[in-house]
Amino acid sequence: DIGPEQLIPKRDALWLGPWEAEVLVPGQARLTSVEDAATGVQLVRDFALDPEGSRLTFTQTMRNVSDRVTRWCHWSRTFSTGHGICVIPLDDRTKFPDGYIMYGPGRVMDFRPGDPNIIRDGDYLVVRDTPLRPKLGMDSMVGWFAYLTTDDLMFVKSYPTYPDRVYNEMAGLTISIWHKDDVVCELEPIGPMEVLNPGESA
Repeated sequence: DIGPEQLIPKRDALWLGPWEAEVLVPGQARLTSVEDAATGVQLVRDFALDPEGSRLTFTQTMRNVSDRVTRWCHWSRTFSTGHGICVIPLDDRTKFPDGYIMYGPGRVMDFRPGDPNIIRDGDYLVVRDTPLRPKLGMDSMVGWFAYLTTDDLMFVKSYPTYPDRVYNEMAGLTISIWHKDDVVCELEPIGPMEVLNPGESA
């Protein structure tokens, strides 16, 4: 998906609309969205499965198909089962005292919620099971985090980070973790703002 959350218009054409699917070669596939008038972009998603193991590489390309400058950021959503353990490495760039913020209640972004299910263990933030409120945000620039499911399956998401660029989610987030009704956990790296002139891609 793309953001930032509070600025991007409703984008049903990208979220729910038709996508063209094609197999490029065995183990590689591509999805191409429609051209979305609301955001001015078209998305292309390339997937490549490692022929020897479980590594899945995913690249989303955002192309400005409008006649104006666009300023959106990439989101990478992985949906997993709930009640797992999320481990996020932190660095000394964080602006949050406990290494994260919690959304809510209402429109509040709480920088010290004191959630007993979230601990800071040295340079790591550990989210055990379901937090007090469903949405968390982090600004770590380390470039990976892990999620261990109750079935002992671990996802490790790795991605590039750009410390000298603008991250345009409201709190400058690089990661969002969101829990839905104790059933689903969304694991979401967030990219920096991509300033695209008409015809440009990122």
